[in-house]
Amino acid sequence: MDNILFYLRRILFIIRKEFLATVNDPKSRVILVVPAIIETLLFGYVASFNLDRVDYALLDMSHSHYSEELAAHLDGSGIFRRVATLGNTGQMAQFIENGEVSGVVVIPADFADKLVQGQTAPVQVITDGRNTVISSLVYNYVATIAASYNQDLHLGKHLLTVDSITWYNPNQITRWNFLPSLLPVISLIQVMLLSGLSV
Repeated sequence: MDNILFYLRRILFIIRKEFLATVNDPKSRVILVVPAIIETLLFGYVASFNLDRVDYALLDMSHSHYSEELAAHLDGSGIFRRVATLGNTGQMAQFIENGEVSGVVVIPADFADKLVQGQTAPVQVITDGRNTVISSLVYNYVATIAASYNQDLHLGKHLLTVDSITWYNPNQITRWNFLPSLLPVISLIQVMLLSGLSV
């Protein structure tokens, strides 16, 4: 028991000595305080994890009053910015592969006819699955806007639905997105650790 108390007392003395040495050294005080303030400002006020702007392409095969109204709801949301209006399905791949758009909204040819007949009218949202977080957010935003437009139709039914199709990562497996991002972070940490150990 005496040995344990002796070792605990020594550990407390070492902690006290290191604390006083850190506090008394101006450089150490700067290293402790300044990064904390900068990170608080950056992550609290500068960095944002919200998706404030979505670049998208529209493929309107209906060319009807209803499809134009839905497109107007998307463009007027303040979040969606139409980058391109496509003429056929073959043009979708190049915009998604090049990263020009986060998603493509496809309005089928029978969209207006189904709404008029009181049938369910699906709209497709094709997203880039290489970033699963953005892909999910784009789908949720479109679904919210579609629900709002459905209420504006005053048809008494929820006829407008949104079907999601995810390219390159159809199952939205998050590790496909996180692992490539994690490797550079681990490499950076290892370089810092090696530098610290050499000092």
